[in-house]
Amino acid sequence: RLDAVDGQDAIGARGVAIETDCRWKAVAARAGRAKVELEDGATGEADLLVGADGAQSRVRAELALA
Repeated sequence: RLDAVDGQDAIGARGVAIETDCRWKAVAARAGRAKVELEDGATGEADLLVGADGAQSRVRAELALA
């Protein structure tokens, strides 16, 4: 089994940013990209958004995937 920390290190070594412990305010999918606004005011855009917030996922509901 790949340890989560080792996995993050391996991905980070390829230049991929991983943000954890973030609370999002708004999320939208546009032109195949995820655009996110966080509660602290930060914004970002990515090819992939992983919403690991459980079975009642706010990310999934916001993107109408539920």
